[in-house]
Amino acid sequence: SERFFIHSRYMASSAEAPSFEGGHTDDTTPPQHTPGLSPDFIAECERRMREHSSIFFEFVQSIPENKICIDCGSRQAYWVSVYYGIFICINCSGKHRSLGTHLSFVKSPNLDKWTEKHMWYVALGGNKRAKEFMERSLLQDMDIQERYSSRAMSEYKDILSGEVMKFLSPAELERERVAAAAAAAYNLNNSSSSSGQERVTSISSDDVFGKKQKKSR
Repeated sequence: SERFFIHSRYMASSAEAPSFEGGHTDDTTPPQHTPGLSPDFIAECERRMREHSSIFFEFVQSIPENKICIDCGSRQAYWVSVYYGIFICINCSGKHRSLGTHLSFVKSPNLDKWTEKHMWYVALGGNKRAKEFMERSLLQDMDIQERYSSRAMSEYKDILSGEVMKFLSPAELERERVAAAAAAAYNLNNSSSSSGQERVTSISSDDVFGKKQKKSR
């Protein structure tokens, strides 16, 4: 039952975001050595992702910690900062957007389209894990700008990203490969651009498959 999966996740010991061994060997078998998460929880997340993003979010939003905004404590945490895998309220989502997508990429569980990759950030992250990391890193008293600009949160995001890549299906990994090739080709073709001209420095699979390119000056 859902109650069993949620309970078993938080009975597992929480680790400070280490990476782990293992990876997707086929379309049905996820890695079994995930920090702080039970194999049953991982399997249930994967099953729900395959059905629909709404089915997945119905599950992860039933977790008590994910119902509360990680930044202000509001009980209306209906938005997600994807690459930290955290739930936030609408007021804090505006503050996150002001940071820029390089620091916080905000999406709605209900209004936006979700890829497998982005859902894995939420499955492997979550408010409980992120909050415990913030407390250990002495970030809990910082404002949003300072907290998410910190080196500690940058490292947390990078480690979570590394974990996510080990869970992706072959089809999603191919999307990532195509995206990386497109980024390399674009930047090669624009290498002669003037220093003052905007240049795309990174393209994700979202960019290749129909969403905005990320730009930096």
